[in-house]
Amino acid sequence: MFFTVLIMATPVGFAQLMKKGINLKFLSNIPPALLLFGSLIISALLLIISSILSIKIYSKTELA
Repeated sequence: MFFTVLIMATPVGFAQLMKKGINLKFLSNIPPALLLFGSLIISALLLIISSILSIKIYSKTELA
């Protein structure tokens, strides 16, 4: 559940940071391909961690 909220809230939080004038100019120094692959890797890691936690939680419960 935490990861779902985190993933859904990230665009809103990022937009609020940009609205407040947080300096994000360092992103323009990073190649777009690296940003893309970095975001894909981070997303995959979050998905893996979320899956592992879900398996651990639901393996202990009786779902039948």
